[in-house]
Amino acid sequence: IIFLIFIIKSIKNLLKKITDTKKETKDFYVAVLTLLGSLLFVGMFDHFFLTIQQGQLLFSLIIGLSFFNEKNK
Repeated sequence: IIFLIFIIKSIKNLLKKITDTKKETKDFYVAVLTLLGSLLFVGMFDHFFLTIQQGQLLFSLIIGLSFFNEKNK
């Protein structure tokens, strides 16, 4: 249950950033949301992202990018 809450929170965070940011960063967050969605879709049919270290690293990188905050200079 905690894992699902974490995934839902990261998706909500990405959707909020897509609606609140300017065009240049909006494209980045749309790409991260697409990657996360495809990872979750493939994860429903294959255990690659849970059992192999490279899959776990890829999954954690995409989750980390969903919480990335760009500082405007």
